[in-house]
Amino acid sequence: MLNYEIETDDHSFSPREWDNLGVIVTWHRRYGLGDDQPTRAPSEWLDNLKAREPSAIVIPVYMYEHGGITISTSPFNCRFDSGQLGYIYTTLDRAKQFRAQAWKRWTKARRAECEAVLHREIAEYDQFLRNEVYRYEILDDGEVLDSAGGYYDRDECEADAQAIIDNLLLKAA
Repeated sequence: MLNYEIETDDHSFSPREWDNLGVIVTWHRRYGLGDDQPTRAPSEWLDNLKAREPSAIVIPVYMYEHGGITISTSPFNCRFDSGQLGYIYTTLDRAKQFRAQAWKRWTKARRAECEAVLHREIAEYDQFLRNEVYRYEILDDGEVLDSAGGYYDRDECEADAQAIIDNLLLKAA
């Protein structure tokens, strides 16, 4: 009997290994999170970035740590176990490369589009940190016929697994 199982993917790759629009910089004494951990103080780092790239999009990144780690672009409501971790940012040059566009300047729409991508990048990285990445196994009486992982959407993982089963059943008919 064909069926599938969905489980967390303990061997998924960090989304920070993908091509990303943003760069995550963090300051934490116990964790090396994100893409870069500058040695200068956060305020000095930010001043330096703004001096080099005055039009850069910079969004604060916050962390809540209590038996696990979660991050967000919005602050958490716990003054003891949360605080600002760092920033995610992009520059016009990075955006041009990422979008493969010959942009000469930011427009309101382009900035909004890039800000939305930066928020999504943090949400994906948060899923990875919370181990909310999924994989499926297609089973036939306990024997693994197929498997795939790296899904950041459980519903998509289930839909793909069901589509494979449907396809196998059609071929068998």
